Amino acid sequence: MKIDRFPKKTGTEDDYAARIYVIFPANVFIMSRCIEYVWDDQLSEGTVTKSPLTSRIKIIVIRSGKKEGWVQEERNVFHDYLQVFNEEPEDFDDEIGAIAFMTDTDDTKSRSIAAVDEFKIGYKKPQLTK
Repeated sequence: MKIDRFPKKTGTEDDYAARIYVIFPANVFIMSRCIEYVWDDQLSEGTVTKSPLTSRIKIIVIRSGKKEGWVQEERNVFHDYLQVFNEEPEDFDDEIGAIAFMTDTDDTKSRSIAAVDEFKIGYKKPQLTK
């Protein structure tokens, strides 16, 4: 992922240069849960908070501040789910319903620019041989 421009925040606006949503659907859409991985230039990496819209959306800051060039990020979504929702989802293998990417500047009325090059989910890491 690479960020070329952050939104111009003046306070606690809910805008981020990059958001990656992992959505866990429910039978009733408004009951769905979501983890948002964000890159922000004000909040510290590792910050976990809830969305100002609903407690069913948890925000995890995975990167903070400007970085030169491309950066690689790796997450254990299962671990993150346990951390932010404090419970294990049933049948986790089938629970992720969607992945979404976006930049967000509607509150600040500014601009942001983000890029994602390669994205993998649900793969096993290769084992290193000695």
